[in-house]
Amino acid sequence: MVANGELSAPIVIGRDHLDSGSVASPNRETEAMRDGSDAVSDWPLLNALLNTASGATWVSLHHGGGVGMGYSQHSGMVICCDGTGKSFTEN
Repeated sequence: MVANGELSAPIVIGRDHLDSGSVASPNRETEAMRDGSDAVSDWPLLNALLNTASGATWVSLHHGGGVGMGYSQHSGMVICCDGTGKSFTEN
């Protein structure tokens, strides 16, 4: 949309809980895991590192998310879409 002129400025697209590795919550997403690893805090941390290595514009780590502070860890990411060809080839 930026590249073809529908939007005149760069936009950012963000997503929290993007995939299964971005959340560790013993009371929600990772509840009752068959292997007993209800909340493995490494998952969101590793997910954030992978998003960084993959070219995300901004990466965040946070906790809480509706289940109480300290009971859940999440990672999120944002990409900046500026419409240039360079943004398509570098990421």
